[in-house]
Amino acid sequence: MRSEYIKINRSKLANLIMHISGKAYSWCLTNSNTELSLPEYALLSRWLKLLQQGVPLAYILGFREFFSRNFWVNSNVLIPRQESELLVEVAINSVTAWESCKFKKKIKILELGTGSGAVIISLVLELIKRGIHVNAHATDLSKNALSVAKNNALWLGADISFSRGNWFDAFKLSKQTFDLIIVNPPYVGLNHSEYLSKRELSFEPKLALYGLNPSSDGMGDFKKIINGLKENTQTGSVLIMEHGCMQKKQIRILLQSSGLSNFEEFNDHSGLPRLVKVRL
Repeated sequence: MRSEYIKINRSKLANLIMHISGKAYSWCLTNSNTELSLPEYALLSRWLKLLQQGVPLAYILGFREFFSRNFWVNSNVLIPRQESELLVEVAINSVTAWESCKFKKKIKILELGTGSGAVIISLVLELIKRGIHVNAHATDLSKNALSVAKNNALWLGADISFSRGNWFDAFKLSKQTFDLIIVNPPYVGLNHSEYLSKRELSFEPKLALYGLNPSSDGMGDFKKIINGLKENTQTGSVLIMEHGCMQKKQIRILLQSSGLSNFEEFNDHSGLPRLVKVRL
């Protein structure tokens, strides 16, 4: 293998070679000295330059695996994180619990700020596998993000309607209520130096990281979402929100001050605070 590739993380290098050569990842990982064709080397060199510049691997390849499916991604959407799979898992458990109690004949689900669509699409497809059909809707403020989400839904065969808007302001949502609302809002605050120092985040959309009106603590959009619940939910509805691992206490205070005391908190698979499930 050429010397300019030595400093690249071995796992990432094997991943790139896998997608160029078509060989299995395990083979690429153990045969790093294999020779590629000139066109393959040219593409690998291009990708490695991007990687060395800090461009996330998912943007280089054009997709990211999430909940055992590949989703198209580009710089218009956040790269789906493994931590967000918990959001899908908790949502699945909530809906299947309703079904077992015959609570609803058809569940109406809304995702606010869908980005790539990975969460809502995964949820819909997993529920279909369990014989549960839903009315699913997703929104995003970004026109370009919605384009990515629509393409992913079409590619993976998920029946979801989409509309553009900032949280509950999406024009198609007037007078609609939902049984389940899921959201992973922008929660990076201007004071969160641990996030601001991450080089790879500089390539992801600022709107999805900080929100339309950035706040010092990253709580601004949580407040807007909580304020919009009343008109779009009913008694028995559930809200599931992902949040930053450092925001658990602030989320708890926000919910309690808003009269929402019936909630459950979840840690992600690394043991860090990650989700809150609110029963309305």
